Parts: sequence; structure tokens; C-alpha cells
Amino acid sequence: RDNNQRKKTERKLIQSQKMEAVGTLAGGIAHDFNNMLAGIQGNVEIVRRQLSDGDPQRKRMDIICQIVERGAKLTGQLLGYARGGQVEVREINLNRLIEGTLEMFGRTQRQIVIETRTDPDTPNVKGDPTQIEQVLLNLMINAVHAMPEGGQLFIETAPTRLSRNESRVYEIVPGPYAMLSVRDTGKGMDRETQKQIFEPFFTTKAPGEGTGLGLSNASRILEAHGGNIEVGNCNPSGTYFNIRVPAYPQVAEESDTDNPTGRHNSISIRSSNQ
Repeated sequence: RDNNQRKKTERKLIQSQKMEAVGTLAGGIAHDFNNMLAGIQGNVEIVRRQLSDGDPQRKRMDIICQIVERGAKLTGQLLGYARGGQVEVREINLNRLIEGTLEMFGRTQRQIVIETRTDPDTPNVKGDPTQIEQVLLNLMINAVHAMPEGGQLFIETAPTRLSRNESRVYEIVPGPYAMLSVRDTGKGMDRETQKQIFEPFFTTKAPGEGTGLGLSNASRILEAHGGNIEVGNCNPSGTYFNIRVPAYPQVAEESDTDNPTGRHNSISIRSSNQ
């Protein structure tokens, strides 16, 4: 008797329960932490107003404000993880979202060449654009960290359709999807790391350099959008992440008029220190 499907379902159930428990914990911590940050921020502002512009203590107050801002970003990650994704749901053009994300990502201080191939036939999707952008941005930042000496980053979109057999493999419903692929020429990762990469708080970065919530949050967001994410190694080197999000039928039929010609761009990002 083939028990592979039953075991796979059991593993998914255990993982889902674990993610739900961590999400509930993260949400509670984030709210309490936000309250503390608000108290710190308020008192710092009161002190700053009592100081003259030339007072040396203003610099220390500014440092405290910067620390509070970093803490606020962390609580934002935790809340996003707890919510599992969708806050503001609307139609999303993935090709345009990539363009907007690259404008922000272009400020990174790395020597990276980014090449985009956006298929004009890629259907639009329905979801929270901020959360989908967060997934893309997290994958790009991870790719940059995997190429400390520089390299190439490929971002592609394409339409795809999953058959019933394929949908069982990816554990999502069959039908049309928009696929977004992020590939790098970094060092890649071993199979054991790939198995754990979406676990909450798992990270390969040095202590203090990562929370271990980025890819776990990305997986949770895509699950909430009815999609999935897979990881693998490129040949001869590097890592790829493939994201699938269900196509939005009403928009997919009109996508050809939104972007009649596909884009193929190369963007060079060089360190400002060079």
C-alpha cells in the first residue's frame, strides 16, 4: 500500500498547525512590543522638544529614534506573519509590481546585475500588493546576500496552468496561474537547508543578521493567496524560487492590452563605495 500521500498530508497538517501557533504568538508579541515602542517614541519626542538644536543630547535622541524605527519594522514583519498576508485585496499586475519593486531595490549597495524578462501574457492576480511585494523583495535581498562578491539576478514572469496531477504535487488547486521566478548565481544551498528554509526562525545568516521570518512569512503569504513557493538549485550554481499565484480571470483576459510588448532589461547596481 502506498502511504506517501497520507504521510505528505500529515506533514502538511503538522506544519500548518506549527505555523498557526507561531503566527498567534508573533501577533501577540508584536502588539505588546508596539505598545512599548510607542511609549519610548512619545517620551523621546517630549525630551527632543526641550533641547536646543545645538544640544549634543539631540544626537543621542536621534539614535534612539532610529532604534525605535528598526523595532517598528520588526513588529511589522511579525504582524504580517501573524495575519498571513492579505490586508488590502485588489487586482495586481505582476509585471508592474516588479518594476516598482526594482526602483526601491536599486538603492542596495551591491555589485549585482539584474535581468528581467516579463511575459506580457502573464495574467494579473488578486491579492494584497504590499504583501506580494514583500515576498519579492525578500527573495531579492536573500539573493544579494548569497552573492557577496557580486553576480547576476534573474526575475521572470510567465503564465502557467496546473493539471490535476501537478496540483497534487504542489498542493494547490488546478487551473491557470501567474508564475514569478527569482534566480541568482550564488553558492546555492544543500538539500537539508532547502527542507528547512521555510521553517519559522530558521536562518543561515550569522547571529544578528536575520530574523528567520522572511521566507517563512513569504510561504505563509502565498498560502493565504492560494498559491505556493518552491526552491531548488540552478545548474551549474545558484538558487531559484518559483512563485505561483492563481490568475484573476476577469483581468487575465485583458492583460494583453495592458502590456502589448514584454520587457527585457538589464540593470547594473554598483556599490556607492566604489
